[in-house]
Amino acid sequence: MTPKNLIRVKEHWRIEKEEKARVHYLNDVNDPFTVSFFGVVPDIQADIDNEADLRSFYRRFAESCGVALIEVDVRELDGVKAVRSIVKAKQSTLGDIYVGGYTLPFYDCSIVMRIQCLENPHNLGARQAAVKKRYEGRPDWEEDPYDPTYRGKPMRNQSDDERYDADFPDHPLTRVRRYLADLPKQIDIDPGIKALPPFVYDPSRVPKKPWWKFWV
Repeated sequence: MTPKNLIRVKEHWRIEKEEKARVHYLNDVNDPFTVSFFGVVPDIQADIDNEADLRSFYRRFAESCGVALIEVDVRELDGVKAVRSIVKAKQSTLGDIYVGGYTLPFYDCSIVMRIQCLENPHNLGARQAAVKKRYEGRPDWEEDPYDPTYRGKPMRNQSDDERYDADFPDHPLTRVRRYLADLPKQIDIDPGIKALPPFVYDPSRVPKKPWWKFWV
């Protein structure tokens, strides 16, 4: 059974390529969306019902991957608990890339839905430059979304806050958030998947090091 059968995408996304354990989609503006199935114990090193521990894990994981954590929380998709996350990273050329998605962890497998949006080369840094003017001279320009005392590298900055999305409706981060907000209405999860045993954090079962970099 392929991810296309496990997660049915209703509209807005067309299939670009199918693999054994991953389906690639594109939308009308060619932003990519993938649905992947992993038949191994999820590598989440935290209880997903413990908000502080979950965020701490994702913060460490993001930093180890060289990306900045923007958001992480738990949502419900078609009756299934999912970890929603957004990060940003530097592109290999110019500008930032924003990656958001949902991880649906189960006892011994997981499904990952991932959306990726790139900064427009013709308008690089416009959102950041506009917002940064309001924080000139302030120490809180770069700030962790949940712990203002945390200092890491790289880090989210204030222009990544959701309150600025309305001012920049075409920005890649705004698009990622819009897609993530819309996705729960656009998917159906196979009943067999819904019936799987839920993820339970057990340090003796979870890999010591994450085996898959969600944001690469």
